[in-house]
Amino acid sequence: MTRIQLIKKLNSQRSHLNDSELIKMLRGIKISYGSSRQVYQCKMHPDFVVKIQYNEGFDNVIENEIWSAICMADWWNKWFAECAFISRSGKILVQEKIDVTLPKSLYPKQIPRFFTDIKIENYGFVGDQLKCCDYANVLGMLTGFMDKKMRRAKW
Repeated sequence: MTRIQLIKKLNSQRSHLNDSELIKMLRGIKISYGSSRQVYQCKMHPDFVVKIQYNEGFDNVIENEIWSAICMADWWNKWFAECAFISRSGKILVQEKIDVTLPKSLYPKQIPRFFTDIKIENYGFVGDQLKCCDYANVLGMLTGFMDKKMRRAKW
């Protein structure tokens, strides 16, 4: 299944599947976890992960809204892992998988200043482009601080 086929299939089934059915269909092995979400390999495609919100927060919804707002803006969207699908409840998000195994020496010295949660665990690569995978707390997006200025990253 290609990336596009996966996205089309998930979006066509959005209204038919509840969260339990989606989790069974999508959740592979656990990759990571945070204070509000667990992250799993997507069973249907190796280029994606599945983020499952396990508290009352809205991190998945916020990330999907941010992605929707910037997905057509090339300079901005290149810094963010793509959101491919969100469940009706917002509890399940399918997002582009980033490579977090590369050495720190390959990470750029500067990143956009709208990133406020600068932990190396939140960043990785797709090809040779650094991307953020945990951007629910991108303060700059929510406060109008969205510009092209860079800041020093202390990895």
